Amino acid sequence: MRKAAAASVVFVALCIFLYLSYSPTERGIEAMVSKVIDGDTIVLANGDVVRLIGIDAPEKDEPYSDAIVAELKKLEGRTVRMEKDTTNKDRYERYLRYVYLDGHFVNLELVQSGLAYAYSVSPDKKHERSFKEAEKLAMESGVGIWEKSEYSECVTLDKFHYNAKGDDSVNLEDEYVSIKNVCGSDVGISGWTLRNRHSYYKIPEFRMVGGSTVRIVTGNGTKSDSSIFLSQKMPMWSNKEDSMYLIDGRGRVVLEKSYRN
Repeated sequence: MRKAAAASVVFVALCIFLYLSYSPTERGIEAMVSKVIDGDTIVLANGDVVRLIGIDAPEKDEPYSDAIVAELKKLEGRTVRMEKDTTNKDRYERYLRYVYLDGHFVNLELVQSGLAYAYSVSPDKKHERSFKEAEKLAMESGVGIWEKSEYSECVTLDKFHYNAKGDDSVNLEDEYVSIKNVCGSDVGISGWTLRNRHSYYKIPEFRMVGGSTVRIVTGNGTKSDSSIFLSQKMPMWSNKEDSMYLIDGRGRVVLEKSYRN
């Protein structure tokens, strides 16, 4: 309880600091939200489409996608304040904005509540540190997308080989995640997924024998007791910076690993 209370105090202080750190001009403009498209995109009353930046929300049919849409729908019919970073629009002609409602930093609170991942893309990194801190608190609390799987004590990370030898795009068989079942009992892998910072990848169903190590390979190959293949045509992992999440069939986190080179 003390840990959760302390985290809440830190988060509230963080939101107040961010709000007061900018002049009225920097705090952007106000507009009414007419509808929500998905977990990180809204439409304003004038028809403008706005992508909430600094976050990445689960896509439709992914775990917690309905929860974040339901949370954003609370903005419909309300007047929000929007703050710009460096980039005005993305390639889809959506405005890129930080969104505030009644002093609440919506983007940041979605990450803090475990409904979205922290995801800042250069050059729009004004609040990157705050988003990472909020995500860390959510992970430590195990809320939302960070709820721990019952298998997290049995399935451990053996090796994460995200940088294949040579050209990754032509050597996908050397890009892999190796996991180990450290428990004595078998683990049924059904409905599990691997996720990077952008997308989910379905893992073929298999049974992981107790004490065994299995390599989950990006490219093609023949399935065996020690190797399964995702048959992707492009690399799954960035060599520069990325995150790996192993998610069980109920959308809970089994493993998580982030890196930056």
